[in-house]
Amino acid sequence: MRKILIVTQCSARKSSIELFRESVDFLSKIPETREILLKGRRNFEKHVYGVKPVTALSLYNGYLYRALNKHLVYREILAGKIDFIIISAAYGIVHALEKIKEYELRMDRETAKYWLNTGLPKVLEEYIEKTKPKEVHGFFTKTGNYTKIYTNTNKTTNLRET
Repeated sequence: MRKILIVTQCSARKSSIELFRESVDFLSKIPETREILLKGRRNFEKHVYGVKPVTALSLYNGYLYRALNKHLVYREILAGKIDFIIISAAYGIVHALEKIKEYELRMDRETAKYWLNTGLPKVLEEYIEKTKPKEVHGFFTKTGNYTKIYTNTNKTTNLRET
């Protein structure tokens, strides 16, 4: 069964309380574009202040994430029914079950431009190519900076913005 990939954005509101046992090594899933992501993460590491990493699904606690049943999302990921990745200002792209630390950085125009110029859409393209989801759905607020990264992927024939 091929799963559905959900792509969404991070949130400014965060919580460092871990909710889940399982974690994912996202970097191992993108061997060709791994360095693009690592370069960007190094560039923004000065904005990271958290001591203890937690899964991204646990960390983000903004409006979108409070509306989610995070435990259901977690179970569906583990069951292989969905996949869930997040476009992040400081981390670029993270898997919902990837362990990351708290940070303070907004996806303003300058940050989005940096990620676009660094090649972040290629990371998303590779992930889609490697995981071969049945469908891809993007969920974003009206802020355009996350959607710029999402819509600049060359896999747009397979992408559906919801």
